[in-house]
Amino acid sequence: MDKESLDYREMLTERNIESFFSQHINLFSVLDDKGFIKAVNPRWQKTLGLSQTELVGSRIHNHIHPEDIEKTISSISLLKETGEYRNFINRIRSKDGEYQYIEWQSSFDGELYYCSGVDVTQRILLEAEISRKEAFVKDIVSQVPGGIYQLRRFEDGTITIPFHSEGFLTFFHVTSEEIDNDPTIFFTKIYPDDLAMVFESVKRSAITMEIWRLEFRIYAADGELRWVRGRSKPSLLKDNSIVWDGHIYDVTEEKKQELQLREHEEKIRGLFSQAPGMLFQYDLEPDGSSCFSLASNGIWDLIQVTPWEAKYEVKKVFERVHKNDANRVSVTMNESAMNGTIWTEELRIYHPTKGVRWVRGNAKPSKLQDGTLRYYGYVYDITELKMKESEIAEQEHYIHEISRRVPGVLYQFRYTEEKGYYFHTATGGISELLGKELSHQEIQKLSLTDYIHPEDIEHICHALHHSEKTMTTFQESCRFISFQGEVKWVRANSSPVRLENGDIVWSGYLHDITVEKKQELALQESEKRYRNLAKRMETMANQDPLTSLPNRRFLEKHLAELRQDKDLIKRKIGILYLDLDDFKTVNDRFGHECGDQLLRRVATILKTTVGQTDKVFRMAGDEFLVVLENIENECNLENMLHRLIRAFNVPLEVEDRHILVGASIGAVLYPDHGEELEALLSKADRAMYHMKRSSKAGYTIFKHDLE
Repeated sequence: MDKESLDYREMLTERNIESFFSQHINLFSVLDDKGFIKAVNPRWQKTLGLSQTELVGSRIHNHIHPEDIEKTISSISLLKETGEYRNFINRIRSKDGEYQYIEWQSSFDGELYYCSGVDVTQRILLEAEISRKEAFVKDIVSQVPGGIYQLRRFEDGTITIPFHSEGFLTFFHVTSEEIDNDPTIFFTKIYPDDLAMVFESVKRSAITMEIWRLEFRIYAADGELRWVRGRSKPSLLKDNSIVWDGHIYDVTEEKKQELQLREHEEKIRGLFSQAPGMLFQYDLEPDGSSCFSLASNGIWDLIQVTPWEAKYEVKKVFERVHKNDANRVSVTMNESAMNGTIWTEELRIYHPTKGVRWVRGNAKPSKLQDGTLRYYGYVYDITELKMKESEIAEQEHYIHEISRRVPGVLYQFRYTEEKGYYFHTATGGISELLGKELSHQEIQKLSLTDYIHPEDIEHICHALHHSEKTMTTFQESCRFISFQGEVKWVRANSSPVRLENGDIVWSGYLHDITVEKKQELALQESEKRYRNLAKRMETMANQDPLTSLPNRRFLEKHLAELRQDKDLIKRKIGILYLDLDDFKTVNDRFGHECGDQLLRRVATILKTTVGQTDKVFRMAGDEFLVVLENIENECNLENMLHRLIRAFNVPLEVEDRHILVGASIGAVLYPDHGEELEALLSKADRAMYHMKRSSKAGYTIFKHDLE
């Protein structure tokens, strides 16, 4: 091929490419590796209103929706790695400031990005609308009582459940997984006696292609037998399978009412067979005469007039009408005759033996060919009914009065970003709680700080926030402050629901628990006083009131604990029995108050001299007992005895006096001197008295020759 032909072919190819670039309905663009637009085709102006002059030289980022920039950068990074990127969607701002959804197919040659875009705005909006409608349908389906389903039966008899609502699963108390594994599982929930009827009705619907309708019984989740009603429309598919689109719902209460209605109708028929009132035909002739052409035997019980008398001596019937009602009855009868409307009236009649009675009459007028106006009707005694109506009216009045005074408030509480927490509605006793009659608008303007005690605000806000965050029941007690400053305790219980706009609404009930709270606080205070009293009594029972030392009773408990101590055999215990010398002389010389002060001083000396783990007890009078629980040997015991004797060899300051009082101490060592604690106490006592008889102001360690 010669050079001229090649040049022409290359020129033709370039022209074709240029024409393709400029005429194509897609958005073509070329970008450098910095994101600057190098070239665009005219389609940009048709689609987005942006000219080549406005676009070329600008960064593509400047035209992208701010929320889409990050993901666009990520797609460009991926494009650099792979060389091409398809089906990426972002939003590009048009000339008028609106954003269009563009779907891109892009490639990268190492230097330039080549991008082809299609406006998919309508598709995106349509998909969003479809999603919204699907959500709407799902929401509607969830609100339908009972369950919605689709059942498909194939030619071989197998069935599937292509669709079911959550209500359908709840209805038959099965899960989606169970339905997927075994579509026939819901048949096991049907009452066995009704199962054959269900199968037969489905079979008949499949043959006739008529709508399937049936009432049958199923077992509820709690085992209770419930009546249900099902309805579904069959459709024959190309593969000869049949699909029923249907709805099933609970009609147990309706069935109960139906049975009650049947029973009621049977009772009514029985009552009418006895005809306690009067069934009649009353004829008003064109000449103005009248008679009861037909009257049942019940007329006698009603007004003691015979059917014959009603026909031939009609005056007797009207004589039984109460004089105060006669004119009204005549007027309403004439109106019925003129207008052809049903005559209905309640009136009083005179009964010869029963006195004044109330009756109700109903009659339908009909014009006969001869001009006679005939009433077909019934009159019956309603005296008891009137009395009951009066009672009911009185009861309703009482109920109304009581309901106005029922404590508590039905309310809806709401949270919005703009208004925070506030009452959306509040009925019942809200005015009583707040001490002021408030309109609906005034209630909505109240903030938490207007009526909740300042000390409870933080707690209530935290509880509301927790309920909002977890969508769990709000159940709290707090104090309300009325407009008069009165404080009342209330208990609130409500459940939150999140609205489509994000607002939270709590629907619930709150009531005054001031009395209960006071009783609760009084009970808590009483229990606190009881515990304190019991503690004081326990202390008094185990503590010497003068010296505050444990007493003999507590010593017995301590010894019992020591007997239960399994480690006792591994330890040595010293027991010291101490008696003050010449204490009686102090009492006689300086008085009992001084003696008491001396005993308290002695108790202090003993506690500060012995170790922290040792115990000091006051036995009686001037006698004390010390239990040393960490003694290694008799040498340690003697060291402690020396310390005690030295402590008592110096005068004690009591009431500005210095009194020298000695102490005689008897000591034993466990288990050296025995293993029975009571016996050891006795030995320590003997050792102490031995010391007292010999010289006083010293100690004696028990020896066996003292026994």
